[in-house]
Amino acid sequence: MNTKKKIGAKANVYLKFDNNLTDLAKKIENGLKVPEFYFKSDQDPPHETVAMTEVLGFEMWVEKSNEFKDFQYKITIETMLNVDDRFNYEMFDLSPWLAKYIKANLTIDTHFNPQD
Repeated sequence: MNTKKKIGAKANVYLKFDNNLTDLAKKIENGLKVPEFYFKSDQDPPHETVAMTEVLGFEMWVEKSNEFKDFQYKITIETMLNVDDRFNYEMFDLSPWLAKYIKANLTIDTHFNPQD
């Protein structure tokens, strides 16, 4: 039995969107009312561009993904926690809720993986 306490939250949601990352970031900014994204290269090869922003204590990343057929992007949100909290606690998974929220507010098809 898992006895770790939960603190913070995370979500991974896959998005079906045929345009580019910049257009998707603008759609998310306007539809979800989040601060403007900034763009930078991710740390791992092949160093793809990632859109990032912070809102209400969450870090948010949007990046290209090929994990699920027909879903070109993945949005990840995660509570900003210090290293000790990340090691000592688990996080609540908000993926099912975020997938529904994005679909309702952005009219983008979404998918989440229960194993994420």
